[in-house]
Formats: sequence, structure tokens, C-alpha cells
Amino acid sequence: SAHVVPKRRAVMSMLPLPLPLAATCARTQFVLTSVQVRLAAILDDVLRRYEGSGGERALLRSLRDEVSDGRALTLPPLATQPRGDPDEPARWRSWAQPCVGRTWLDVPWFFAENYFYRVIMEYIGYFAESRHDPFLGAKRDNFLGAKASILALSQQQSAADLSTATGKLFLLALWGNTADLSLNPTGIDIDSSAHHGGMPSDKLLINDVKYVHERLLQLAAQGAELAIVLDNAGFELYCDLCLADFLVTSLNIPRITLHAKAYPTFVSDATIDDVQWLLRALCETFPHDECVTQQTARWRAHINAGRWTFTEDLFWNSPLPLWEMPQHLRNHFASVGMTVFKGDANYRRAHGDLMWPYTSPTEQIMAYFPSPLVFVRTLKSEMMSGLKAEQVALLESTDHEWLSRGTYGVVHYVEPHRP
Repeated sequence: SAHVVPKRRAVMSMLPLPLPLAATCARTQFVLTSVQVRLAAILDDVLRRYEGSGGERALLRSLRDEVSDGRALTLPPLATQPRGDPDEPARWRSWAQPCVGRTWLDVPWFFAENYFYRVIMEYIGYFAESRHDPFLGAKRDNFLGAKASILALSQQQSAADLSTATGKLFLLALWGNTADLSLNPTGIDIDSSAHHGGMPSDKLLINDVKYVHERLLQLAAQGAELAIVLDNAGFELYCDLCLADFLVTSLNIPRITLHAKAYPTFVSDATIDDVQWLLRALCETFPHDECVTQQTARWRAHINAGRWTFTEDLFWNSPLPLWEMPQHLRNHFASVGMTVFKGDANYRRAHGDLMWPYTSPTEQIMAYFPSPLVFVRTLKSEMMSGLKAEQVALLESTDHEWLSRGTYGVVHYVEPHRP
């Protein structure tokens, strides 16, 4: 096979490992379209917004043509490195080595996407000097397209009922996950599609919100800390912070660590810079709204008091599966009572981006993870586990794009099954 068989090192999965998703072996045309059409459209949008030098723009255009034509990957020397990590380019060279001579359509999809964004950062000199986020304009447009929704939600949260708020806020975090700019490079109008109660319940393929609420009450009583692995900036980040606010303010969770990307990737993925930008933008956009003002002040107080800690790690920008997480992350996740994984890319990483049968028991796939977790994810890729056979049969017969359309979601609580 042309495809790299995933490494079994550090995998404690109780199941045999399938092959990775790639454009030439995927279940439908979705991955092929994602690589050839969607990545090219993302670069078109960057070129439209980005005022770089002629040389930088030429490099970006060459990458665009290479991807859209499905050519062999060129492996440019990654000469610059993120702050404080001189070994990062060498790690990328080792990860890319199995892909030398292969095309963008033939390499594992998760590698192709993460590598694509790393090369963009190299070409625009992000690490060398600029630290210019080429996706900032798209993220700003996403936020501005959600102003009415943010106003409505800030008012709702100020009058939240404890007994029902947990479920509502998890569904809200799920709805926020529909706003993914790597799938919709031109953006979506959140306000026009607003349903402020979150994703409709008939679109929830797995709905564990009641059980999650019970577990959170138990964890709060034990003084346990939580972790949230963030996905998108903008409106989704706002929804996630509404959830994190409720967890510390109403459920009395003592501390939450929120994990962000180390540099811009997947267009809209959240960095710590995006968190700071959001807090400023809320104050500047709604200077006279009492609910937003109080909410933002409360959030800043959470940060100052250490109830919220934002952290970044290059692991979240790597093409590695979650079971190859560095030891410091494994230790961290072992120390918290629950980890919330937001979004599709984190779900894919947790599953190794492998073609698991859709009915595979998620708790057995996740046997390697050191503590309970919750997936809060809108389906945007051909990756799924934990479904019943009759669910799959019904979905396959009624909606051929159920895996990738972004209309279905899960709030899935998983207790990893120890082998």
C-alpha cells in the first residue's frame, strides 16, 4: 500500500488500527475535494487579504498550484522555528520523510493539512519576524458576523438556570463549532443561522449532556480541575468561554486549563493571541451593553485569579495522533477530572485520523487516554465512532453527506476502557 501504516508505539487501543484517511483511499469524495479545492480556496483568500512581499506571494501561489494540481509535495527547508524550540524544523523533516516523492492526494490527510499550514507560516516569515496572522481578517469577519448572537447569548447567560444551563451551554458550544473557516473560507453568517439554544436535539447523534452535568457536579464536589482543548477562534471561542465561565462561576470548578494552538492553523483555530483579541473586541464592539461588559470583566477576573489558564503547545500544530502526546501533556490530562475536546480536528487527532468503523467502541479506541473526556464536535469529516448499527444504516440511507455537512453533532462522554 502507498499509505503509511500508523505506528503502534504508545497505542493502548484494544482494537486493530485501520489505515489513515487520505484523498485517494477515503470513503467518499470529501477528502479529495478538501485537499484539491478547499485548501486552494483558503490560499486564494489569504492572497486576497495578505499584503506580503512579491516573493512571499509567489511562494504562496506555488503552494496553491501544487496542492490543487495534486502534485508531489515539495519539502521546503523550514529555516525558521517557533520561539524557544530550535528542534521544531527537524521534527517536521522527520515527519515528512515518509511522504517524500508522494503527492498531496496520496499522503495521510491529517499530515497534509497540518503541513500545509506550517509551510504557509514559513513562507510569510511568521516565526522569523512578522508574527502576522494571515487569517486574522477572516477571524474578525466571523466575529462581526455574530454580533447579534453574542448580544442575545450574553443576556441569556446572565439569567441562566443552574439545573438546565449545563446542557444548554454544551449545546451552545457545539453550535459554535459549526463556524469553521477552514471548511467555509468565505465565512458563514452566524446571526442569520442563529438558534440560540444550540444545535437541535434531533441532530445530536450522541447526547450525553445529562450525564456530563452529573459528572461535573461530582467533580466540583471533589475540587477537581478541568481541561478544555479549544478549536476555533471568534464566535466559537466566545461560546467556549461562556461554558468555561459557567463551570467556574455556577458549578464551582476551581480551575480550568484551556489549550490553544501555538500558531495560526486550520484558518480559524484559536491561539492565545485570539483570546486576547476577543476580550478587546467585546469591549470595543459593545461598549454600552451592560451584560457584555459584566461578562468580559468576569472573564478577565477568572484569568487574573488563575481560575482560567490559557496554554499553547506545538503538539496541537503537529500531524501526530493524540496517543503520541508528549509526557507533560499526558501528565496534565491525568491530573484533571475531565477533558473537553472541542471540534473536528481534535476528534480526528484523538482517533489518529484512521478509518475506524463507525460502530467502533470509542472507549476502546481511547484506551490510551489517562482520564475521562467529552467530545463536543460537529461532524465535518469522514471520522466517527460509537454509533449504533441502526443509526449508521439510517444515516447512510437518508443523507450521503451526514459525516461532513456539519449538520450533525455529538456531546459524547467517554471513560477510556483500560485493557
